[in-house]
Amino acid sequence: MADPDKGTFYQSQLDEVRNNKIKPLDDAFEIESNKVLGTSTTNYFYGEDAVGTHGWEMVRTTDLRPSKAGDTTKAQTIGHVICGSYLALTDADPNLTGADLAIENAGGIRGGIAAGNVTAGDVIAISPYGNTLETWTMTGADFLAALEHSLEISDECNDSYEKQQAYVAAGHTEQEAQDMYKWPDDSGSVLSFGGINVTIDWTQSEGKRIVSATLTKDGSTLDPAKTYTVATNNYIITNTTDFPTFANAKKLTEWGTCEAALRALIGQDDWENKMASLAGTISFGSAESPAPHPTPTPEPSPKPGTTTTQVTTKKSTGKLAATGDRTLAVVGACLIGGIVIIIFGIIWKRRR
Repeated sequence: MADPDKGTFYQSQLDEVRNNKIKPLDDAFEIESNKVLGTSTTNYFYGEDAVGTHGWEMVRTTDLRPSKAGDTTKAQTIGHVICGSYLALTDADPNLTGADLAIENAGGIRGGIAAGNVTAGDVIAISPYGNTLETWTMTGADFLAALEHSLEISDECNDSYEKQQAYVAAGHTEQEAQDMYKWPDDSGSVLSFGGINVTIDWTQSEGKRIVSATLTKDGSTLDPAKTYTVATNNYIITNTTDFPTFANAKKLTEWGTCEAALRALIGQDDWENKMASLAGTISFGSAESPAPHPTPTPEPSPKPGTTTTQVTTKKSTGKLAATGDRTLAVVGACLIGGIVIIIFGIIWKRRR
């Protein structure tokens, strides 16, 4: 309170008063939030960084790029875990079609996992929206098209991020940097993905960046013409603005909340190895052009109605008579005629 006329000012303090009806609910929620679901041997941070405001930024940018250490292969940190949980849950029921692939948008990820005990509260912080896990069918071509466009969005995010970091290095705050170099409007649509080992060539343009893609399930190459089952949240699959090919997908099954899938995975023994085997990795490399085949010398085309036969002969020092030459025929006739005359003369002489 303040009384400017008297020149007096009063500082007040608000005391928290908990409603007796709400208090039991708060206490129950706190107990549930602190419940330990499992343990983690690894830090699955909200991106590669564990400090500062870096989090969503990393999911959108460096999680999909080679690390500063120069590693050529990496996992997608927390996005890796989420997609692994989707695949594990949908694969657990033998009566339903398990997913081959999984996707999660960066905007749906809001937390990470630190090494040690993992609580229910940690899981809720990762997926706080209550989105539903669903499986859909789509072709390999439609899935690859979505991944390619996701990489394009990530590339734009990375450009913004690098400018932001340069601005911070010049003495500005991170918030000032983000105000100066804003994230693209569709930055939350960058996809983490699972069920697949992908090699990316960042020197290529959109549509050409994915050099190879093989399924973790059986090692087969992703077939553009084949139909696959994809696990995803119910939000991103409806984003046909950023991913037009999602309009071709067909819904199969609802599996409950995305948070429940994470809880189920982390509650399993050896969950990290199971998750890693399902989710796959990202590698970085260049597309190798196939060696050109030598161009054969063209053979002359035969005239219509004729056939050609290729014959290999030894080299001859004499000149062969051409087909249709009458010389040999005349010589042969003369020899035969001479022999006939001699024989006829001998017979005639004996008769005499």
